[in-house]
Amino acid sequence: SSIKALIALHFMRRVQAGSESMGALHTQYTGASGSCPLDTSPVSENFRSSLYRMLKNSDNNRAQFFRQRYGNEDINLTATSVVGMTGSQLRHRIGCADSAHTAPNQLTLADNALMYRKIFNTTVLNAAWRDSLRQYLVNEKNYFPIQTKLETIVDQEAALMGMTSIAADYKDGIRYAFKAGSYGLLPISCEYFYSIGGWVLLPLCNGRIAGNEYEFGIFVHGASTDAGASDRLWEASAEIFRDEVKAGLTQWWNACVLA
Repeated sequence: SSIKALIALHFMRRVQAGSESMGALHTQYTGASGSCPLDTSPVSENFRSSLYRMLKNSDNNRAQFFRQRYGNEDINLTATSVVGMTGSQLRHRIGCADSAHTAPNQLTLADNALMYRKIFNTTVLNAAWRDSLRQYLVNEKNYFPIQTKLETIVDQEAALMGMTSIAADYKDGIRYAFKAGSYGLLPISCEYFYSIGGWVLLPLCNGRIAGNEYEFGIFVHGASTDAGASDRLWEASAEIFRDEVKAGLTQWWNACVLA
């Protein structure tokens, strides 16, 4: 489901260009067999709601709506020609294990990082639509496990360096935008696959100095248990920032406390 961010980018570029409208209504199918979306049980829904549910709730029916509307070829063209991704492609109906096994979607860490970099440096969206997309992606308001675990790291490192007085303000300044995903290929292979990719801003001096921005990603491939894959993903996605947090706390301390 991490590849849903690519689908969202394709849609948002159309909104930016004026060929789609967030408030326009469409027919949305809501039927499903497990996690696999079916073209049954239609309802009327606007694009804004469909985007929200695809990204915040990782709704496969909404992802399938956008995939059917634009087609794999056009979405993949955004990946290659607009973003410059070279090893990624959308290939199947997300959530359906049989097609995931025979025609898996492909998303590399390098391509995913490149996409978020170009979103947030306004190469592929202007600043207004970039900021709008960030609100639809999972962010600091949604309090996912990466946030709780990264805040624990902030507390740990601040305590070790004698900087606990700035820990709360530092945590309040962290910003996120990401999309995670998972597949359990059962009973085909009895393996679990988890992924996350996105953008993080670690603050400097409570906004008085601009923060440092990072693209990040983690894959867990072929885990034997669902819980084990999930635990590894969220632990690793926060742990990769430990050195950056230490440096950021030190910069904040020197700029805002000692200065």
